Amino acid sequence: MDFKEKITFTSFEDLENHLKNCIHWYSTENVGQFDTVGITILLNALVENLRKNTSDTTSKDLKTILSQENRNYLLNMLE
Repeated sequence: MDFKEKITFTSFEDLENHLKNCIHWYSTENVGQFDTVGITILLNALVENLRKNTSDTTSKDLKTILSQENRNYLLNMLE
């Protein structure tokens, strides 16, 4: 896929599945390598948005969305 190509999605589920399964993030290394810096920048933007725009009550509800495995991964990543 050319870097300038535009990807469109017909549903939220299509976007979610793409983000879960995509291995081509246009890294400067070999095709198929994750650009972990780019992914982390996107994650940071999403976390910043959640921090600014959700209440404490909503934040507690959001914890149930993340699997225990993913929560553990994030905690380990931040240590």
